[in-house]
Amino acid sequence: MIDIKQNYILPKEERNSLQKKIRSNYREYLSGEHWKELKQRYLRSGYPRKCYCCGSRKDLALHHVTYKRVGFEKLSDLKMVCERCHESIHVRVKSIIGLSGKHNINKILWKVTKKRRKYLKKRSKYRHRAKKMFEADTSILENRCSKKMQNEMDTRYEHLRATN
Repeated sequence: MIDIKQNYILPKEERNSLQKKIRSNYREYLSGEHWKELKQRYLRSGYPRKCYCCGSRKDLALHHVTYKRVGFEKLSDLKMVCERCHESIHVRVKSIIGLSGKHNINKILWKVTKKRRKYLKKRSKYRHRAKKMFEADTSILENRCSKKMQNEMDTRYEHLRATN
């Protein structure tokens, strides 16, 4: 296990070597005590307990928006995201790094996270708008149908009255 010191004021060389060790054993870091305590601190902090991207409250995970301060994270370096968005963000980040050869993952992570949120909000807005339009169209059709049926009933009634 990687030992994270509670004292965040360390000499720069010691901090850099510790961060390199964390990055090379990232999965181990995520299963360590420091990460568990950090998650608990995040949950107690009052930050929203819903997906930053889509607003879901199911299958939430804590996501680094930057790896700049890994091991010495501020709570603002973390966002709560659902597993689906988390996977989508990391797949997109890997494809960007693979295609462009860019390796500044800190900037890319945050950009992709914000773009995912923007995309989902836009999609939700259009979906909501489409639903309203559908409801309006169906109510118009129902009104037209009921008026047409009413007219047919009136003509039949008048026809029956005229014959009697």
